[in-house]
Amino acid sequence: MAKVRFKRIESSNNIDNIDIVDGNFIVTGDGKSYIDYGTNRTPIAGTPDSEMSDTSRNTVENKVIKEYVDDSLDTVSYELITSGNWKYKKYDNGLIEMYYKATITPNISTQYVGTVYYSPLATVNFPLTLTNVYAVSPCIQAPLRLWSIHIHDYSNSIIRYYISDYQVNSDVQGTLTFMIVGTWK
Repeated sequence: MAKVRFKRIESSNNIDNIDIVDGNFIVTGDGKSYIDYGTNRTPIAGTPDSEMSDTSRNTVENKVIKEYVDDSLDTVSYELITSGNWKYKKYDNGLIEMYYKATITPNISTQYVGTVYYSPLATVNFPLTLTNVYAVSPCIQAPLRLWSIHIHDYSNSIIRYYISDYQVNSDVQGTLTFMIVGTWK
């Protein structure tokens, strides 16, 4: 464990002139504090910045972050599309968020092990072919059932999955949802 060394400097503008040494605790005349841990210097406490900066290591006021995000969102537009069981947002920057929702009645009848049974492999086709798939998030809900959804595999245009349960059933309806995040161009 490093020894703590307290240092005081006139201004945070001079912080880069001080070598990073594990254990340094630096306080500046303009109310900012820094701690050196290993080979990193981290700002702590002090006065938050009142504007975004590419060079400042200080925290930023919440209202500044909110304004920055709001301004960024104003520049991104998207098209909201509904196609069958799909709803998706195609952003002009190439990102896409896709949501699938359908009522299904899987035939859960093949014994896996013990009292675990599963359905045949099923496929959901995307409404368009994506250039990249970053995330696939499934959800299955059925009243009074302990269904689990298992993604077998997916590509830029399909998801293949199966459903498991602790008993055989082929007449229970459930709601299947997927959320996919990726790029379309």
